[in-house]
Amino acid sequence: MYNGDSIRVSKSGVLLDGQNRLMAAQKAKVNLVCDLIVGLEDEVFNTIDQGRTRQKGHLVARDLGSITTTDAQTLTTAVTRVIKYQESLSQLTTGGFEGKIAHKFTAPRVIEYVNQHPELLDQLEVIKKEFGVRCNLSRATLLYVYHIGSRYDATYTLKFLRKAVLAIGLTGDETLYFYHQCLNEYKAKQSNWTKAEF
Repeated sequence: MYNGDSIRVSKSGVLLDGQNRLMAAQKAKVNLVCDLIVGLEDEVFNTIDQGRTRQKGHLVARDLGSITTTDAQTLTTAVTRVIKYQESLSQLTTGGFEGKIAHKFTAPRVIEYVNQHPELLDQLEVIKKEFGVRCNLSRATLLYVYHIGSRYDATYTLKFLRKAVLAIGLTGDETLYFYHQCLNEYKAKQSNWTKAEF
């Protein structure tokens, strides 16, 4: 039934709104009666349906294309934590007064980081496979730790996470060694960690 909802297309030819309706019409082999609006700015996508800016995870999923929204949200949270860590910001930092540091955590910044570090997508798959829903730490936290630790030793970091999260695979001496590496090489500061991460 015609209800006034439109199919919206950007100036560059990107379908901004209506994909599900068009796919449903194609699958059902029926004609779709609707309005068609073309020539919109690409940024309009951020406000469609919700009337407000979409969550970063949705924008990251859209731009990466080969990732689910759930995985994109995990990736977004992990990358935001990595950026905070690298820039010596507290993990509790948000947008800051009048958004002065909010630019650090935007979807384009997350996508830029993922493009510079494509191994993150493989690391996400490892975290999903290894830990599933068997622990009380979020996948984003696990990915954050695994990504940073992998800069030094991916195999050992995974062993450490198994020990820390699932309590398997490391001796006491190995655990102490890894904590020593964290504190020295990662230059970790307690004030930059959340209570759970510490």
